[in-house]
Amino acid sequence: MLFITRYFYLLLALAALLVLPYAAQKLIHSLEAQRKAETLLEESQKLRSAKDLYQSKVTSINRFRTRVDAFMKTAKQTHSRSESWIPYQVNVVDQPMELTNFQGVLEHARHGYTPQGTSFYFSPERFLLKYLTQKDIENSSNKDYQLNDIVDGKTNLSVTLKGTFYVFQRQ
Repeated sequence: MLFITRYFYLLLALAALLVLPYAAQKLIHSLEAQRKAETLLEESQKLRSAKDLYQSKVTSINRFRTRVDAFMKTAKQTHSRSESWIPYQVNVVDQPMELTNFQGVLEHARHGYTPQGTSFYFSPERFLLKYLTQKDIENSSNKDYQLNDIVDGKTNLSVTLKGTFYVFQRQ
């Protein structure tokens, strides 16, 4: 009986010796296949996000193109040409202004809003607004600032405005 048990263990050890390398090889191949599958999944997710980004940009461009086409159609209907717009350069530097008059400047800088409709367009290059204090006026070399105007509350802003006004000349 002892002899049979030893043969059994010997056969079991030989079988394990033959099966173990085969199982290890299968495990290595399956781990390598899993790594390749994960890499492929990651690449496909990157491609999908790139495709979605591309589609959103195409949609955005198509919306913009539609708006441009509508603008061009309206421009053709009103017989607007580039020669109809007369440019006027604006370069106001450190100009004192009353706060109550500033609303008009903002309306003009808001691309030509007038109660009659848009007959001009402002293309800003620089727009700087500074609230003036009494100390600013005392330290300034600009003679347009009047100290009594600050005290009275008249001149409380300094405006720097640079750009081009395009005025539409109707024909």
